[in-house]
Amino acid sequence: ARLAAAGGAAAPAGALKHRDVKTSNLGLEAPAGGRYAPPAERPPLGAVGRVKLIDFGLVASSGPAAGDGPNLLGTPGYMAPELFRGGPPGVRSDLFALGCVLYELCAGDHPFPGRGLRTRPGFDAPAPALVRDFNPAVPPALAALVGRLLADDPAARPASARDVARELAELEAGLAGPRTTRRWRTAAAGVAVMAAAIALLVTRPRADPAPSAVAPVAAAPPSDEWPADRLPFPAGPPDDLWCRRAADLPPKEQFRVVSQKLEELNPGHDSRKSTGWIEPETVIRITVPSDVVRDLRPIRGMPDVKAVSVFAATGTGRLTGLGPLAGLGLKSLDAHNNPDLRDFTPLRGLRLFHLNLSHTGLDSLAPVAGDLLKELLIAGTAVRDLGPVRSMPRLQLLDCAGCPVASFEPLAGSGVVDLRADQRPDRDGPLLRRMPKLQKVNGRPVQDFLRNAGAV
Repeated sequence: ARLAAAGGAAAPAGALKHRDVKTSNLGLEAPAGGRYAPPAERPPLGAVGRVKLIDFGLVASSGPAAGDGPNLLGTPGYMAPELFRGGPPGVRSDLFALGCVLYELCAGDHPFPGRGLRTRPGFDAPAPALVRDFNPAVPPALAALVGRLLADDPAARPASARDVARELAELEAGLAGPRTTRRWRTAAAGVAVMAAAIALLVTRPRADPAPSAVAPVAAAPPSDEWPADRLPFPAGPPDDLWCRRAADLPPKEQFRVVSQKLEELNPGHDSRKSTGWIEPETVIRITVPSDVVRDLRPIRGMPDVKAVSVFAATGTGRLTGLGPLAGLGLKSLDAHNNPDLRDFTPLRGLRLFHLNLSHTGLDSLAPVAGDLLKELLIAGTAVRDLGPVRSMPRLQLLDCAGCPVASFEPLAGSGVVDLRADQRPDRDGPLLRRMPKLQKVNGRPVQDFLRNAGAV
């Protein structure tokens, strides 16, 4: 816990603002040589060198935690009360999440088991039971710190991650002092193996807390609304009932059911070619080859999926529509090498960070403009107007090589760091000098390009 807090304190001015602190975003660093040693010679998990705070995918989102309408950014089981009420995220919101992790480690249970997959803004959870009610061996000072971290009022929580790390270090030193009783020595041993407990929590399947609720999904209807003769997952196209049933499955089973339905609706597709990233809480990513897949409707049975990849190795993809993805909480979409894909209106309103539509029928950026986009790849498309880039303040990577771009002027003053385009040193050198954050042009340092332009 001290190392996790120290990770947050390492940010500028100790401002964590990670927005998704939870057990599965705390990683254990393998000791030197431990990864490759024979099993019998590997050090115990308690000897792991460091705990690392990982997955900074939501750091760039500086808007309200409640997002648009009913959407939430983050994992409801670890979100601070003020975020459910529509307040802005801050350092103390992340410290609340760290308090949830500490509570789990000390109590063996989550402080807010009532928070689930369909939790929505305005949700108020009852105050959790005292951690010492679950585990009397927890030192009072540690229990008090956990209670302050989980305070409903942000002002009652510690002011910074640095303060929490310092307090934990002092507690650790106090537990090792000469007046330590047997019970406190036992608690000190518990602090020493917290990293191991994190590893167990990461791999322990549990129903709650649920993952990021990033797309509005209607609650499953009462059982008496389901036709008595209807199978849970009948053959044929998936309807709303099918998608609701799939959404309520455990992640691994959900992935299996959706993959099998994709195989059924797309002749020639082998469900074993569907790959993904599955965490204990949710399905993060699904990847299917678009050389045979055209019907994406089963993916609506994964309402919390973050990343979808449906592309072909060459320009032979058969995908023609993205309609089933409308309204999902996607952060990443790869649909390149689908030349017959021409309707991109389903992407309007999606809060994407990464979008790859290279070698598709895209001819306008209007449907895909988004203020959260960090990576936009449109190489080999018919896009001529880069004007919508002005509404992408976070854009860092732009690949428009092979596009008939009429003017690169919209990139002046942008935050693009990596540009891939059909640039000419004699024509574009002055413009590139007006891109203050630009570092690379077509994979080479921008200084080399400007030197060729005689602009340096």
